Order: sequence, then C-alpha cells, then structure tokens
Amino acid sequence: MRYSIVAFAVLLSNSSASAQTAPADLKDQAAVVRYAEGASLRALNFVQGNIMSLVDAQDDFTPQGWSEFMKKLTGWLDDKGAPKFSSNFSPSGKALDIHQEEGAVRLTIPGILKQESRNEFGGVSRTTYRVEVDIQLSEKPVKIERLEQRTCAGAKTKASCR
Repeated sequence: MRYSIVAFAVLLSNSSASAQTAPADLKDQAAVVRYAEGASLRALNFVQGNIMSLVDAQDDFTPQGWSEFMKKLTGWLDDKGAPKFSSNFSPSGKALDIHQEEGAVRLTIPGILKQESRNEFGGVSRTTYRVEVDIQLSEKPVKIERLEQRTCAGAKTKASCR
C-alpha cells in the first residue's frame, strides 16, 4: 500500500510537470527556468519497473543529451530498460547561477532526491540526498543538452549545496 502511494505521488508529479512546454527561445528567462524545473522533474521522477515513467522525459532532451543521461543509468536498468529503483526529485529553492553562453542556458536547481528500491523478497532500501541538478539547455529547439546531479554534503537545513 505504501509503495502504491509513493508511485501515485510520483506519477502525479510527472503528469503535472509534463504540462509545461518548451519556450520558443531562451530570451524569456522565467519561462526557461519553469521549463528546466519541469523537465528535471520529468527526468528524475520515475518508478521502479515502469519504463514509461522514465522515457516520458526523452522528448525534453536532445538526442545526445538523452544518450548521456541514459549512460548514467547503466547497471540500474533491467533487461527491458525499466529502472531498478524509484526516484523522486523535489526542488528546494529557486534556480541558481542562471546564465547564457554560446547559444545555451545553464542553471542549477537545488533539491532533495529520494530513491527507493524493492527486492523480490519484499525488502525495501531508501535513501535521501540533498542535490543540485545542473542543466544546460540548447537554444533552438530549447531542449536539455546536459543534466547532471551532484550530491551535497554538510548541513541538511540548507536549500542548496552552497
């Protein structure tokens, strides 16, 4: 029962995040930040054993960006490509270090990443991390070229790793 509530919450956050479409260009900074936040939720919120909860985010990425994102999941996907764990990302503050350079926008979203895995015997393993998600968006079309997450150390009361 508890797992189905977590799965429902993750799916609910995915469906509300997927309503955000990419801005036409990088000039509207507020729209770009909203898109990046929604895209990070779609990419980092997925359910163990549910391949669609993972690949829903693919349209937010450039082909190379998706390939690099999926490479980081090597060893963490089953033989059908479904994740072997559930992941839930929640932003904990406003986007940081927003800057444009060479036709791309780079920004960092601080947050909390919760991961859970269940084994075939019913055992559950849970971990919670403070993270910063670094995102680089291409200009035309606006898509994720790079999405990386960094685990933070230190005080748990800070909104970011800084």
